[in-house]
Amino acid sequence: MRIIEVALSSEYELDDIIRNGIISEDETTMFYNFRRKDGITRTCGMQLNKFVLLESMKGLYKRISCNEYTHRYSSAIFEITFDYYTNRTIDPLTFGWVIAYKNYENVRNCFLCKYYKTNYYTSERICCLYKKKGIERHCKSSEALRCNEFSIDKNIINENCDYLSYITYNIWKKGMGNEGIDYIKGKVAQ
Repeated sequence: MRIIEVALSSEYELDDIIRNGIISEDETTMFYNFRRKDGITRTCGMQLNKFVLLESMKGLYKRISCNEYTHRYSSAIFEITFDYYTNRTIDPLTFGWVIAYKNYENVRNCFLCKYYKTNYYTSERICCLYKKKGIERHCKSSEALRCNEFSIDKNIINENCDYLSYITYNIWKKGMGNEGIDYIKGKVAQ
């Protein structure tokens, strides 16, 4: 069975596809089970998310192209790379921190703390203890490394780990070759 998966923002885009009768593979359109011409890969032009955990236990998130996914940071100890369009319901930065935590239990970041919440009126993240403890309302998320109040939010951990069975991702740890290990829906790719 051949499948064409297209991300549309309106019904008018579907009308254009039907009217033109032509569609090409790009970051919003995926072709499955089609024969490909030599030199064209399924990931050509695909956008990926990359989360990097550094030796300092600080992290960074970056959107990259598929051509860069095996580039490794010299001070990195852990990286997870996954398809940007696979699941648009997750926050890639929080997801990266959760997977880093599952691999290194000493990882601490405000995104993982049960006291770090989103203000629904302003959509900004704040520490719920800022008044009680006399700390910054908008601290850097890496402040968790020194925070005595840090406590893991198990709901965030479980919620994000549940996504692993739905996505394709690559995990790399320091000491591995540049390729890392590919996972498809939570299982090592063969």
